[in-house]
Amino acid sequence: MHRNFLITIFFIILASCSSDNNQVSRLSELVKPSFNLSTGIIDCKLKSDNSLIDLESFLSRISISKLIDLDANNNISVLFPDGSDYVDSFLIQVSLNSSKEVNSIYTKFIDAGLDNIANCRQDFKSRNLSVIFNSLDQVNSSDYVITEVLNCSYNESYNFGTFLIAIDRLIQQINFFNPNYRIDYIDVNDSDNFIWINRFEKSYYEDVLPEIWVQNINDSKEIQDEFRENATCEASKKYKEFNIG
Repeated sequence: MHRNFLITIFFIILASCSSDNNQVSRLSELVKPSFNLSTGIIDCKLKSDNSLIDLESFLSRISISKLIDLDANNNISVLFPDGSDYVDSFLIQVSLNSSKEVNSIYTKFIDAGLDNIANCRQDFKSRNLSVIFNSLDQVNSSDYVITEVLNCSYNESYNFGTFLIAIDRLIQQINFFNPNYRIDYIDVNDSDNFIWINRFEKSYYEDVLPEIWVQNINDSKEIQDEFRENATCEASKKYKEFNIG
Protein backbone atom coordinates (compact mmCIF):
# COMPACT_ATOMS: atom_id res chain seq x y z
CA MET A 1 0.00 0.00 0.00
CA HIS A 2 2.79 2.43 0.87
CA ARG A 3 4.52 1.92 -2.49
CA ASN A 4 1.28 2.27 -4.45
CA PHE A 5 0.40 5.39 -2.47
CA LEU A 6 3.73 7.05 -3.33
CA ILE A 7 3.33 6.23 -7.01
CA THR A 8 -0.20 7.59 -6.93
CA ILE A 9 0.95 10.86 -5.36
CA PHE A 10 3.66 11.05 -8.02
CA PHE A 11 1.31 11.00 -10.96
CA ILE A 12 -1.26 13.21 -9.22
CA ILE A 13 1.48 15.86 -9.07
CA LEU A 14 2.34 15.27 -12.71
CA ALA A 15 -1.31 15.49 -13.63
CA SER A 16 -1.62 18.84 -11.88
CA CYS A 17 1.21 20.16 -14.02
CA SER A 18 -0.22 18.92 -17.28
CA SER A 19 -3.43 19.43 -19.24
CA ASP A 20 -2.88 16.24 -21.23
CA ASN A 21 -5.49 13.76 -20.01
CA ASN A 22 -3.95 11.03 -22.16
CA GLN A 23 -0.69 11.45 -20.28
CA VAL A 24 -2.51 11.05 -16.95
CA SER A 25 -4.22 7.94 -18.29
CA ARG A 26 -0.90 6.43 -19.37
CA LEU A 27 0.66 7.19 -15.99
CA SER A 28 -2.24 5.58 -14.13
CA GLU A 29 -1.71 2.38 -16.11
CA LEU A 30 1.75 2.05 -14.55
CA VAL A 31 0.23 1.49 -11.09
CA LYS A 32 -0.45 -2.21 -10.54
CA PRO A 33 -1.85 -4.06 -7.52
CA SER A 34 0.73 -5.55 -5.18
CA PHE A 35 -0.71 -9.05 -4.88
CA ASN A 36 0.45 -10.60 -1.62
CA LEU A 37 -2.04 -13.46 -1.18
CA SER A 38 -4.05 -15.97 -3.15
CA THR A 39 -7.73 -16.39 -2.40
CA GLY A 40 -10.70 -18.48 -3.36
CA ILE A 41 -14.40 -18.28 -2.53
CA ILE A 42 -16.56 -21.42 -2.23
CA ASP A 43 -20.22 -20.57 -2.91
CA CYS A 44 -22.60 -23.03 -1.21
CA LYS A 45 -26.26 -23.65 -0.44
CA LEU A 46 -27.43 -25.96 2.31
CA LYS A 47 -29.26 -29.09 1.22
CA SER A 48 -32.98 -29.13 1.99
CA ASP A 49 -32.64 -31.53 4.91
CA ASN A 50 -29.75 -29.63 6.54
CA SER A 51 -29.53 -26.46 8.61
CA LEU A 52 -26.95 -24.00 9.92
CA ILE A 53 -26.64 -26.24 12.97
CA ASP A 54 -25.34 -29.01 10.70
CA LEU A 55 -22.86 -26.59 9.14
CA GLU A 56 -21.68 -25.46 12.57
CA SER A 57 -21.26 -29.10 13.60
CA PHE A 58 -19.27 -29.83 10.44
CA LEU A 59 -16.96 -26.85 10.95
CA SER A 60 -16.39 -27.77 14.60
CA ARG A 61 -15.47 -31.36 13.63
CA ILE A 62 -12.90 -30.64 10.94
CA SER A 63 -9.36 -29.67 11.81
CA ILE A 64 -8.42 -26.44 10.03
CA SER A 65 -4.77 -27.11 10.76
CA LYS A 66 -5.04 -30.25 8.63
CA LEU A 67 -6.58 -28.30 5.75
CA ILE A 68 -4.03 -25.48 5.62
CA ASP A 69 -0.66 -24.54 7.05
CA LEU A 70 -1.58 -22.01 9.69
CA ASP A 71 0.45 -18.80 9.84
CA ALA A 72 -0.21 -15.09 10.23
CA ASN A 73 -1.27 -14.63 6.60
CA ASN A 74 -3.42 -17.72 6.07
CA ASN A 75 -7.10 -17.42 6.85
CA ILE A 76 -10.41 -19.24 6.38
CA SER A 77 -13.72 -17.53 7.06
CA VAL A 78 -17.43 -18.25 6.60
CA LEU A 79 -19.76 -15.52 5.33
CA PHE A 80 -23.54 -15.55 5.85
CA PRO A 81 -25.92 -13.14 4.08
CA ASP A 82 -26.88 -10.34 6.45
CA GLY A 83 -30.42 -9.05 6.84
CA SER A 84 -32.22 -12.30 5.94
CA ASP A 85 -34.69 -14.00 8.25
CA TYR A 86 -33.86 -17.39 6.74
CA VAL A 87 -30.30 -18.25 5.76
CA ASP A 88 -29.59 -21.32 3.64
CA SER A 89 -26.54 -20.11 1.68
CA PHE A 90 -23.01 -19.19 2.67
CA LEU A 91 -19.54 -18.49 1.33
CA ILE A 92 -16.24 -19.90 2.49
CA GLN A 93 -13.30 -17.64 1.70
CA VAL A 94 -9.79 -19.00 1.85
CA SER A 95 -6.79 -16.64 1.74
CA LEU A 96 -3.39 -18.31 1.61
CA ASN A 97 0.20 -17.62 0.58
CA SER A 98 0.14 -20.17 -2.22
CA SER A 99 -2.25 -20.43 -5.18
CA LYS A 100 -1.52 -24.17 -5.26
CA GLU A 101 -2.83 -24.52 -1.70
CA VAL A 102 -5.94 -22.50 -2.56
CA ASN A 103 -6.70 -24.64 -5.61
CA SER A 104 -6.55 -27.79 -3.48
CA ILE A 105 -8.73 -26.51 -0.61
CA TYR A 106 -12.07 -27.25 -2.32
CA THR A 107 -11.21 -30.93 -2.62
CA LYS A 108 -10.08 -30.96 1.02
CA PHE A 109 -13.43 -29.57 2.17
CA ILE A 110 -15.32 -32.11 0.03
CA ASP A 111 -13.17 -34.96 1.40
CA ALA A 112 -14.00 -33.71 4.91
CA GLY A 113 -17.73 -34.07 4.15
CA LEU A 114 -18.92 -30.62 3.05
CA ASP A 115 -20.93 -32.13 0.18
CA ASN A 116 -22.98 -34.12 2.69
CA ILE A 117 -24.66 -30.94 3.95
CA ALA A 118 -24.39 -28.44 1.07
CA ASN A 119 -24.33 -28.09 -2.68
CA CYS A 120 -21.37 -25.95 -3.74
CA ARG A 121 -20.46 -24.44 -7.09
CA GLN A 122 -17.57 -26.30 -8.66
CA ASP A 123 -16.01 -23.37 -10.55
CA PHE A 124 -13.74 -22.68 -7.58
CA LYS A 125 -10.27 -21.38 -8.44
CA SER A 126 -7.47 -19.31 -7.00
CA ARG A 127 -7.35 -15.56 -7.63
CA ASN A 128 -4.79 -12.90 -6.75
CA LEU A 129 -5.59 -10.76 -3.70
CA SER A 130 -4.16 -7.42 -2.66
CA VAL A 131 -4.83 -5.95 0.78
CA ILE A 132 -4.99 -2.26 -0.14
CA PHE A 133 -5.69 -0.96 3.35
CA ASN A 134 -5.98 -2.63 6.74
CA SER A 135 -6.67 -1.08 10.11
CA LEU A 136 -9.16 -3.75 11.16
CA ASP A 137 -8.74 -4.97 14.71
CA GLN A 138 -8.32 -8.67 15.38
CA VAL A 139 -11.77 -10.24 15.78
CA ASN A 140 -12.48 -13.09 18.19
CA SER A 141 -13.65 -16.32 16.57
CA SER A 142 -17.00 -16.01 18.38
CA ASP A 143 -17.62 -12.56 16.90
CA TYR A 144 -18.00 -11.36 13.32
CA VAL A 145 -17.24 -8.46 11.01
CA ILE A 146 -19.58 -6.77 8.55
CA THR A 147 -18.37 -7.55 5.04
CA GLU A 148 -19.47 -5.95 1.78
CA VAL A 149 -18.67 -7.72 -1.51
CA LEU A 150 -18.92 -5.89 -4.83
CA ASN A 151 -18.36 -7.37 -8.29
CA CYS A 152 -17.04 -4.58 -10.50
CA SER A 153 -15.70 -3.80 -13.93
CA TYR A 154 -13.69 -0.74 -14.96
CA ASN A 155 -15.31 1.86 -17.16
CA GLU A 156 -13.58 2.89 -20.36
CA SER A 157 -10.27 4.75 -19.79
CA TYR A 158 -10.17 3.78 -16.10
CA ASN A 159 -7.95 1.23 -14.38
CA PHE A 160 -6.44 0.23 -11.03
CA GLY A 161 -4.32 3.38 -10.92
CA THR A 162 -7.31 5.71 -11.16
CA PHE A 163 -9.31 3.50 -8.79
CA LEU A 164 -6.49 3.73 -6.23
CA ILE A 165 -6.71 7.54 -6.27
CA ALA A 166 -10.35 7.29 -5.18
CA ILE A 167 -9.39 4.72 -2.52
CA ASP A 168 -6.64 7.00 -1.19
CA ARG A 169 -9.08 9.90 -0.92
CA LEU A 170 -11.53 7.68 0.95
CA ILE A 171 -8.78 6.57 3.35
CA GLN A 172 -7.68 10.15 3.94
CA GLN A 173 -11.23 11.08 4.90
CA ILE A 174 -11.90 8.20 7.29
CA ASN A 175 -8.41 8.32 8.84
CA PHE A 176 -9.61 11.19 11.02
CA PHE A 177 -12.09 8.81 12.67
CA ASN A 178 -9.78 5.94 13.74
CA PRO A 179 -10.97 3.56 11.02
CA ASN A 180 -11.62 -0.07 11.90
CA TYR A 181 -11.70 -1.15 8.31
CA ARG A 182 -10.04 -3.29 5.63
CA ILE A 183 -10.08 -3.11 1.83
CA ASP A 184 -9.33 -6.16 -0.34
CA TYR A 185 -8.90 -6.10 -4.11
CA ILE A 186 -9.28 -9.40 -5.98
CA ASP A 187 -8.26 -9.77 -9.61
CA VAL A 188 -10.95 -11.83 -11.35
CA ASN A 189 -9.07 -12.37 -14.62
CA ASP A 190 -6.93 -10.51 -17.14
CA SER A 191 -9.81 -8.31 -18.23
CA ASP A 192 -11.25 -5.28 -16.46
CA ASN A 193 -13.22 -7.22 -13.83
CA PHE A 194 -12.41 -7.26 -10.13
CA ILE A 195 -13.95 -7.95 -6.73
CA TRP A 196 -13.87 -5.20 -4.11
CA ILE A 197 -14.33 -6.33 -0.51
CA ASN A 198 -14.82 -3.97 2.44
CA ARG A 199 -14.64 -5.31 5.99
CA PHE A 200 -15.78 -3.33 9.02
CA GLU A 201 -15.87 -3.87 12.77
CA LYS A 202 -19.57 -3.95 13.69
CA SER A 203 -19.87 -0.85 15.84
CA TYR A 204 -17.67 1.13 13.43
CA TYR A 205 -19.97 0.17 10.53
CA GLU A 206 -23.21 0.80 12.42
CA ASP A 207 -22.32 3.90 14.46
CA VAL A 208 -19.18 5.65 13.19
CA LEU A 209 -19.36 5.25 9.41
CA PRO A 210 -22.82 6.86 9.00
CA GLU A 211 -21.60 9.84 11.03
CA ILE A 212 -18.58 10.24 8.73
CA TRP A 213 -20.85 10.45 5.68
CA VAL A 214 -23.22 12.90 7.39
CA GLN A 215 -20.47 15.17 8.73
CA ASN A 216 -18.65 15.25 5.39
CA ILE A 217 -21.56 14.94 3.00
CA ASN A 218 -20.03 16.97 0.14
CA ASP A 219 -16.68 15.15 0.28
CA SER A 220 -18.47 11.82 0.60
CA LYS A 221 -20.59 12.51 -2.47
CA GLU A 222 -17.50 13.48 -4.47
CA ILE A 223 -15.75 10.23 -3.48
CA GLN A 224 -18.81 8.13 -4.33
CA ASP A 225 -19.15 9.89 -7.69
CA GLU A 226 -15.46 9.25 -8.38
CA PHE A 227 -15.92 5.54 -7.69
CA ARG A 228 -18.87 5.49 -10.11
CA GLU A 229 -16.73 7.17 -12.77
CA ASN A 230 -14.04 4.52 -12.30
CA ALA A 231 -16.11 1.37 -12.31
CA THR A 232 -19.55 -0.14 -12.63
CA CYS A 233 -20.35 -2.39 -9.68
CA GLU A 234 -23.27 -4.64 -8.88
CA ALA A 235 -25.23 -3.72 -5.75
CA SER A 236 -23.07 -4.65 -2.78
CA LYS A 237 -23.89 -7.85 -0.93
CA LYS A 238 -23.54 -7.63 2.84
CA TYR A 239 -22.43 -10.54 4.99
CA LYS A 240 -21.67 -11.49 8.57
CA GLU A 241 -18.17 -12.97 8.39
CA PHE A 242 -16.81 -15.37 10.99
CA ASN A 243 -13.15 -16.34 11.10
CA ILE A 244 -12.64 -20.11 11.49
CA GLY A 245 -8.92 -20.44 10.95
